[in-house]
Amino acid sequence: MRDIRSTGKVIGLERVAIMAALNISHELLALKGGEQSTQNSEEQQRLSALNSQLDEVLYQLRQLEIN
Repeated sequence: MRDIRSTGKVIGLERVAIMAALNISHELLALKGGEQSTQNSEEQQRLSALNSQLDEVLYQLRQLEIN
């Protein structure tokens, strides 16, 4: 959580905790994905799309907090 907070991209303890939980979940899925290489590419694409959506929402929330 300290690493996430130190980037300055995520403001608020709750959001930092959610980002940390998502990062841990991603790491777990990546480890499990190594066992199932046929689905790995599809899962990676889905995770990447979800990550992009999350980044966009967090950016919008941050803009709202600034204004």
